[in-house]
Amino acid sequence: MAWFEIDDVASVLEEPPEGTQRVRGHDRTYGEIRDGFDSVRDACNDGIRKVNGWLEQAGRSERLPTLTEKSLDEYVVFPLSGNYYRIQQNGAACKILRQGMSTWGNNFNTLVSNSALAFEGDVSTSFVAHLGAYNLVMQGVGAVMSSGSKVFDSIATVSERIAIQVEKALVEMGKKLLKLAKVVGKRFLGGWVSAALLVKDLAEHGLAVITDVVDDVKWCIAAIDQCFALKDEIEAWAKTQADRLDAFKEIAEMIDQLPYVDIGTPLKDLEPPDLGDISDILDGIDPDFTQSEEGQEAEDTVEEASDDLVTGSGYIDPSWAEACVAPPPGMAHLPYIPGDPALDVPRNPITGEPDPTLRWLEPPQPGVSSKAYYELYDRWRTNLPAPYYAPPAHGKPRGA
Repeated sequence: MAWFEIDDVASVLEEPPEGTQRVRGHDRTYGEIRDGFDSVRDACNDGIRKVNGWLEQAGRSERLPTLTEKSLDEYVVFPLSGNYYRIQQNGAACKILRQGMSTWGNNFNTLVSNSALAFEGDVSTSFVAHLGAYNLVMQGVGAVMSSGSKVFDSIATVSERIAIQVEKALVEMGKKLLKLAKVVGKRFLGGWVSAALLVKDLAEHGLAVITDVVDDVKWCIAAIDQCFALKDEIEAWAKTQADRLDAFKEIAEMIDQLPYVDIGTPLKDLEPPDLGDISDILDGIDPDFTQSEEGQEAEDTVEEASDDLVTGSGYIDPSWAEACVAPPPGMAHLPYIPGDPALDVPRNPITGEPDPTLRWLEPPQPGVSSKAYYELYDRWRTNLPAPYYAPPAHGKPRGA
């Protein structure tokens, strides 16, 4: 007598893959800032602690605040946006679980075939019906879990978009922090001569002698704190997503449809469940995983607030700076379009060669978006006298 083999469910329930960056717009500069933030921050804090120690020895009450001891991702980005890598894993796990539930349910069908070889009469009928009910419920649970994966995917996408905006808002802070670390290293952690002179000045005048450092430290702390201004909008959006996830609770209703059997009940006394009724009940359970109108409004509010955060941070899109370095076709003869102030090298409008004596247009001030700056540039460009003015051959530069 041949028995049918059942499948190994454990082999199907594999570890969900690691999350990845799926949304375009991540700034590579932030990656460099994040990776170097710990060492730069520690260097700044070493200098700050020295200054505070000197102030204490001099009997002064002023203190310079230290920078956060946590990493940027741990302290700022993920607490605000959520860890979209893990959220993606949850979505993938839902699909993997469906595979497992489907395999599990199919195993009950296999047991039905085997039981037909082992049981006869009413016992076989009842046992087959119970196994069929288990198969129906397992398949239903798997289908619901799989369809619910779109909720996690949707949340992960918005989470990553929030993370991108917060990352951009921290780029200028990172640049200033790098500059600050150089100043601190030279003035506070340098030779004993410079330290002795600084100690003397601090004893007499307090933090007033290092106003530039104090301002930069406070600016960096304020830049991080400003990111948390998004907290209320993000929490409101998160609550609407929690409501979507509540639909998973209906899986419990599905499991409730499994026929209940008391331990010790003889097989001959099993009452066969009505598979038609169970199937109808499972078909009637239709969890609503769609985005609500309230949720969409909350998402739009988060998008708007995060855009304002980036604009206020002084962030300049690297694609705009790239377009400035290499003017588009038809614009190479025009004066250099400044993007990053560090690259402010204007060009001769006729030859296109760099000419540092010219200052055709000042670089954007902090807080001016690349779009707003393009509009400013466009008004200036179109008012140039001939032969300086020429419309771009392919529209606006990238990043505008």
